[in-house]
Amino acid sequence: MSSSALTKRADGHVEHDNERSEASGRFPCPSDVTRHPFVLTLLGQVGRASITHTTITDPFKFWYDMGETEVLIDEWGEIFFERARIPDDERARRNLARSLARSKRAIEDYIVANQLSKMWTLTCAEKVFSRSLMVEYVQVFFRKWEKYMGRKFAWVWVLEQHKDKSWHCHIGVSNGLYTNKAHLQEMWGHGLVQFDPPKIWNKSNSKSELRRLATYLSKYMRKEFEDNIESGRHRYEVAQGFAPVKVTLRFESKQLAERWLAEMCDGEYSEVWNSFQDDDYPGPPVWVYQSP
Repeated sequence: MSSSALTKRADGHVEHDNERSEASGRFPCPSDVTRHPFVLTLLGQVGRASITHTTITDPFKFWYDMGETEVLIDEWGEIFFERARIPDDERARRNLARSLARSKRAIEDYIVANQLSKMWTLTCAEKVFSRSLMVEYVQVFFRKWEKYMGRKFAWVWVLEQHKDKSWHCHIGVSNGLYTNKAHLQEMWGHGLVQFDPPKIWNKSNSKSELRRLATYLSKYMRKEFEDNIESGRHRYEVAQGFAPVKVTLRFESKQLAERWLAEMCDGEYSEVWNSFQDDDYPGPPVWVYQSP
């Protein structure tokens, strides 16, 4: 499509010329699309931000089938990206990979935001092969711990299977939380509670160190994520009410979004990745920034 096929009115509304092809009827209507298409998302507690080029009514969720190719449409109804049509099995594989990546990123963000630098492992003296029973054990354990503390606190857990298919559980809490091993083992009541400090942890509590620790801890979770995405089972659990605070704003341009980020965060954030570095990236253009 050529840009000459669009007419911009004085009120900013964009109309299609009569000569537009019939195929364009499948595209988003420009009158329903924002003129501020650059979305800035800031997770200050995590030290990460992103700028995404998207729209209100059709935020690049859909690729339009054009036969041998499929296209992604920008906010004015123009072709933004075009690629060969993806076979269904390959699309399913990519969707699975994206779901895994989102889950890992969400749990890593939670760990960093709440400084969950202490990792314990819960094991059972009598092997537990029922996943639901192990989940029940862990949930009861955290209820006891919160009752003892007299308050809610941030925590995360994820189950992992041994080679014989029995279950154990990894949990993460903040370093300053009461963690007397003998008392925790008494509250657990099913076996051992073990703690091994990660070798990479230097107790600096900087966001970069916390991010490295979160990535290290999430290796325990990868197998569980992959095994359970397809079945739809819950892959992990976190204490409710401690999610990272998210700030979302819209801007007319990427430059304005970057300027706001620099001014509000004293220039701490620098670009660490963008979607143009990945030829197979399936979504809208995105730029990712991190603080030290």
